[in-house]
Amino acid sequence: MQTRKPHAALLASPGMGHLIPVLDLGKRLVSHHGFNVTIFVVTTDASLSQSQLWKVSETAYNLLHVVLLPPVDVSGQIDKTTSILTQIGMMVHEALPSLRSSVLAKEVPPTALVVDMFATEAFAVAEELMMLNYVFITSNSWFLALTVHAPNLDKEVDQGDHINSQRPLFILGCESICFVDCFSHGNRDIHG
Repeated sequence: MQTRKPHAALLASPGMGHLIPVLDLGKRLVSHHGFNVTIFVVTTDASLSQSQLWKVSETAYNLLHVVLLPPVDVSGQIDKTTSILTQIGMMVHEALPSLRSSVLAKEVPPTALVVDMFATEAFAVAEELMMLNYVFITSNSWFLALTVHAPNLDKEVDQGDHINSQRPLFILGCESICFVDCFSHGNRDIHG
């Protein structure tokens, strides 16, 4: 009896900085671990204009099945004050119905969904379709530790007390963050 290869779906947030590491992960899963890999890409009109780059990517990664999800447009939902992280989150949210229908349309459905750190909202689709879910973070371990510990910091550290005491922030497993590094340099009044 022949066993089926594991099939992983990878979801890349908008932008080449998200797509390239996801393509590399997919390539490694195929070449080193024998996976079938489908990469779903959240696209915008701007990202579609980079079709030349897509041709290069598809040629370089011919072992992967790349699916460009229909372009999302959140321009009517944002203004000048909307952060890029919020915009990425909104784009991922708008792409979820397309992701769901694309996964369901696969002849051999993926059993796992791997997303980058800005696409964790897609775990709702993974849970609905009973897929394993993983986060792929392409940063250094210090940033990962800070990201994982941030919800605890938000609960444990009172911002007012932190500003008044000016003590370093402790991050488990990492060097503490100096007070002056805790705030953007635009907040000169906080730094004294």
